[in-house]
Amino acid sequence: MLKSIQIHWLLHRMGLQNVRTHTRQIEHEVLGKYVQGQRHIVELGVFEGATSLALRKAMAADGKLWCVDPFPRGRFGISYQYLIAIREVNKSTNGTVEFIQKLSYEAVQGWQEPIDVLFIDADHSYQAVRKDWDDWSPYVKVGGIIALHDSRFSKYPGPLQLVQEISAVEVAYRNVEEVATLTVFEKLANDVK
Repeated sequence: MLKSIQIHWLLHRMGLQNVRTHTRQIEHEVLGKYVQGQRHIVELGVFEGATSLALRKAMAADGKLWCVDPFPRGRFGISYQYLIAIREVNKSTNGTVEFIQKLSYEAVQGWQEPIDVLFIDADHSYQAVRKDWDDWSPYVKVGGIIALHDSRFSKYPGPLQLVQEISAVEVAYRNVEEVATLTVFEKLANDVK
């Protein structure tokens, strides 16, 4: 018997069902504004690729989007979310995309690329989102953007707490926009540790 994710994948493949997403159209528009013309974009937490597609459409034609997600595999060793995400992201041919099938703290090991825009939407526990910020923010260029999903009016206390801390004590970042559940920070200076 087919599970609901398998049925969803089949219906998506046939064009009868859209991707599932937790992001809103207005959040895609705001992210697109900051990604516009940028060349190095990292997304932590991909799910089925709805936000990935929005990022890819907006980035520079010679840009690269790294989509970081472990894409857990089901009983038959298949990640239907990964298959859906690939199909969704490939609706655009702008720039290039690399899927990194790892947890965010694994993917950052050995990272070398500068980042223009970082979108954090992975594990929403405080410890995980704090680690994502601490691990990845040093690679964001001065003048670059870090956007946190589910960080306003949300049922997830981790991103909410992190945004409060950054706003209160981290002088290297400035809150530049808030919309729906999205908070956007600009990096003003390199991190001081």
